[in-house]
Amino acid sequence: SFFLYSATSILSDGRPAHVLGSREQRLSVYLSLLERTMKEGAQSILLQPDILLAEDAMHTLSAVAPKEKIAVFHSALSDTQRRTLWKRIRTGEVMIIIGTRSALFAPCKNLGLLIVDEEHEWTYKSEQAPRYHARETAENLAAASGAKLVCGSLASSLEAWQQVKSEAWQLIRLPLPQHPPRVRIVDLAHVQFGSLYPFSPPLLDGLRDRIAKKEQSVLFLNRRGTASALLCLECRRRVVSLTSQLPLAVHRGPNGKPVLVDHATGTVSALPVVCPTCKSPRLHPVGAGTQGTEETLRSLFPKANILRADSDTLTAAGDFAHMLKLLEAKQVDILIGTQSVRRALTIPSVTFAAVLLADIGLSLPHFRAGEQSFQMLANIADWSRKDPRNEALIQTYRPDAPELLRASKLETEQYLDEELKVREAFGYPPVKQMIRFLVRGERAGDRAKMLERELQSIAKKNQIAVTTNSAPTLSGGGKTWHVLARGDDLSPLLHAERDGEIVIDVDPIECV
Repeated sequence: SFFLYSATSILSDGRPAHVLGSREQRLSVYLSLLERTMKEGAQSILLQPDILLAEDAMHTLSAVAPKEKIAVFHSALSDTQRRTLWKRIRTGEVMIIIGTRSALFAPCKNLGLLIVDEEHEWTYKSEQAPRYHARETAENLAAASGAKLVCGSLASSLEAWQQVKSEAWQLIRLPLPQHPPRVRIVDLAHVQFGSLYPFSPPLLDGLRDRIAKKEQSVLFLNRRGTASALLCLECRRRVVSLTSQLPLAVHRGPNGKPVLVDHATGTVSALPVVCPTCKSPRLHPVGAGTQGTEETLRSLFPKANILRADSDTLTAAGDFAHMLKLLEAKQVDILIGTQSVRRALTIPSVTFAAVLLADIGLSLPHFRAGEQSFQMLANIADWSRKDPRNEALIQTYRPDAPELLRASKLETEQYLDEELKVREAFGYPPVKQMIRFLVRGERAGDRAKMLERELQSIAKKNQIAVTTNSAPTLSGGGKTWHVLARGDDLSPLLHAERDGEIVIDVDPIECV
């Protein structure tokens, strides 16, 4: 009855809606909305962040509509399949379209409802021109067609949360079950690893226990690769840039010695002898990688079946789906990987989940690093309360980090309010606009500097306050630079003179 009430409230209010709750609860609300919209003779689009979730939603929604009225629309369809489906949607034969962001462009004749589920996911942002974001595109499509827009997540994006706080969107809170999350935070500063880094005794005990019970474990390194930062073990603060206020990354310099790099400005500096904040000499670089961790696991558990899921092992489209099937068949004891492996938490025999080093995500030189870490950790905490057998472990050198503490207790709204204040204080999206100009090709650095000067000139001419910096990108090998511009109204900057090798990305997800 609560979900029926929610559906009534959503449809009767003229504003877009944001549904805050667990995936199972949100799907129940979506079922009511989709059924009502179909009975009214209108079509609906339900977006999911990836193909696996779209196909999973297809099975769930078969409860409210005949199979021939529902279709999955995504980029993996063949040209023939796409052409056939296009015609069926255009004629109104298909009433509910489920898909990834490309499903927004399905030719609906009478669109009544648009749902963007897991709206915080970065996969909704296109990495190719035009670099649109599905949530913003859906908002414009809903306004143009008169359709109702509904976004949903367990841990909202700051962009959606700002719309809620300004009352431009209505908020539908779904009540979380009374069972508290079963999350344990392990302070790594007090762990003697020896050669077993990053495996703490509680983590090893959890893995041994699940192997003995014939249950399965999932281990996260919550960002790809070995991104790191310099952390003070005394005051638990990262060494940050005085210019950008973002964490300085640790790199190897030309002579092989470690250096600090500010990816917002490109500034390179030597490692400090003491912490700039508390003057303690206890400075420690943090970081880990999936490949090295897998090797350690195999030495610790030689008889266990271990799989690794990262960009090195997931090379074909169906690789991850195959891994999930192996897990469902109980042919895997431990799965280790990046954020994508959270899909494995839907498998009932997975009862132990651990984030090996939460600091990797928190320490990225990116203003969204904390938000993205919170979103992943909140989903793990939500999973931990769904079954009495489930247990989650978060390892960190910063046990007092608000992202960890708020996520472990599922205090979503409190975290979002606090993070929105931080963004406002330092002038980052969604409080300020941001444009990223990617410069590639010969003399990219010189051309980026020239572009930055031109942007400042345009801003001065139009009397707008703009903050700009240019620097090489993290993964461009020095041959790709970007110019980041922040301000209140950046539309005049889009008219800057540029050649075909300069790409414009409005409201970028990644800025490193």
